Amino acid sequence: MRVEAAVAGDLVGGPEDDLAVGAPGDAVGEAAGAGTVTLLAGGTNGLSETEILVLSQDSPEVAGAAETQDAFGTSLAAGDVT
Repeated sequence: MRVEAAVAGDLVGGPEDDLAVGAPGDAVGEAAGAGTVTLLAGGTNGLSETEILVLSQDSPEVAGAAETQDAFGTSLAAGDVT
């Protein structure tokens, strides 16, 4: 995984900040460079050492389909929209 983007914030609804890490060069199945975003949960002792969710365009939570060189995860942003 080569990280090209990262953002911290309350991404999963817990009391601590979480971290999203974009790796646009990751392969998804046979699709080279399709890209992934990994969400790590924050806690009172820092970030979790386990990945809580790895997203790609093949994930049910994400629209579209992973394709070669999609570079999903190239840019990330977080904000309080409520």
